[in-house]
Amino acid sequence: DSYKTWRTPDGEVPVSKLRGTMIAVLTAPEYVIDNTMHDAEHAVEGPLYWLRRSNPSVEIVPILVTPMDYETMNQILYDLGMAVGNYMEFSGQKVGTDVAFLISADAVHYGPDFNYTPYGAGGTEAYLKAVEDDKLIASRLLSGTVNERRVKAIFERFQDPRAPETSKVTWCGRFAIPFGLSLTSQLFKGLNGKGEGKGLVCYGRPIAYSTSVGAPSLPSVTGLASTAPSNLYHFVGYPAVIYGQAVVPPLKQGQEPLQ
Repeated sequence: DSYKTWRTPDGEVPVSKLRGTMIAVLTAPEYVIDNTMHDAEHAVEGPLYWLRRSNPSVEIVPILVTPMDYETMNQILYDLGMAVGNYMEFSGQKVGTDVAFLISADAVHYGPDFNYTPYGAGGTEAYLKAVEDDKLIASRLLSGTVNERRVKAIFERFQDPRAPETSKVTWCGRFAIPFGLSLTSQLFKGLNGKGEGKGLVCYGRPIAYSTSVGAPSLPSVTGLASTAPSNLYHFVGYPAVIYGQAVVPPLKQGQEPLQ
């Protein structure tokens, strides 16, 4: 985006100078500046309110990750990682202490409206199976040590690597998730270094899951209207996974690496 600030209900949040550093390093085919795309996606506004509430001085750099193949993603991440890493090293910042990454993504979008009905048009059985799929992705793919093998596995679970525009499962953050995790892991390894006899890695675990029909409806409020169906034939999953620093002791002879 090119905005100087983003609005929240209780004040504005400035965009960090880091954005300028990113743009200076990336080449023209690797990025575009488009406020309309950000406005239409509305992925920033929801979490931004809570970020400002917890830290009134927070600054952000909004990045909208679009469809791309795996090789292109890696090239962009290499250049972007260099830009962010150099900026953080120059300013004395570290991942997890001064800089954090928030990936805005919904899980499954289920129903005929989303053109995704592997368990039938909907209903209780289809709902339970779709939810189970979401939870397996969160517990098996999005959990544990973030490394290149895991990032590639996530990418290939969400889309065909040879045709990335074709999704395998309707998670709306299917490009943002592997992109954000790879960048985070890259900076963890590059900036946090290693402790004596121990390595520092980025490690994730699920903390919550819900759906658009998994909780009671809110009471109606004057002036608000329905924006989309909310039923067992049209529902969306809401995953939450937290990633942070994990200290990994050196492997002993014959010991398997942490997955």
